[in-house]
Amino acid sequence: MKYAKQMKKSSISKGLEQLEFGGPTNIGGRVTDIEFNPQNPDIVYAGAATGGVFKSTDMGNTWFPIFDDQAILTIGDIGIDPNNSDIIYVGTGEANGGHNNFPGGGVYKSIDAGSTWEFIGLENTVSIGRVVVDPSNSDRVFVAAQGSYFTTNPERGVYRSEDGGNTWTNVLYISDSTGAIDLIMDPINPQNIMVAMWERVRRPESSHLYGATSGLYRSSDGGTNWEYIQPSGVLPDAQQQNVGRIGIALCKNQPNTVYAMYTDGSYYS
Repeated sequence: MKYAKQMKKSSISKGLEQLEFGGPTNIGGRVTDIEFNPQNPDIVYAGAATGGVFKSTDMGNTWFPIFDDQAILTIGDIGIDPNNSDIIYVGTGEANGGHNNFPGGGVYKSIDAGSTWEFIGLENTVSIGRVVVDPSNSDRVFVAAQGSYFTTNPERGVYRSEDGGNTWTNVLYISDSTGAIDLIMDPINPQNIMVAMWERVRRPESSHLYGATSGLYRSSDGGTNWEYIQPSGVLPDAQQQNVGRIGIALCKNQPNTVYAMYTDGSYYS
């Protein structure tokens, strides 16, 4: 980076062609996630679309890479154990759905605040929208898997682990073209979970970015059973209009208050 800042642009001419050399330059790519250490807000983690994971120990004034030795540098989401901030999960594969997205290769786990990493499965999920650790049980981890960009695949939906990522179970599956893009958990009662499902498949010649199976689902038993949230005349109805990506969030002080952002507007309950 220091070398890049000191470099001067140069150009060469060959016939009518002129190439200007910009060097490596101080230009960042897309940042897909930012997570604060729940016990120490000076420690921040940032996931990049194709650049791995970076860590700051001074509230973002300086950064250093901590994921460069891994085979996959495409980051979808970072999840930190709220009970032990040394335990970090990284879901690989950007889930935003653009033509220039790069696939991931599953989930990685660190138990030493990012110094070392272990691959823990879900390789075929391709892209991951969210990783959430249950605040009442650190062994219970949820992954919102969006799936492949350019083809159908069954490794989509919500995955749950009851043993800290050693094994995984798919607890919500809709179809091979519908994946989970976002997931929220009630911090007071972690049995209450909500997930946003997104029907999406890209093709080289066209894009399929919405569908009848997009929508919101909720569980009141920790992800074992799920209920589709009916639009009820308020939320966009995927059976009657195009419903694509949905983002969801809750108020941590009032977890009964939930916000949903659709491609056509924002709603709250």
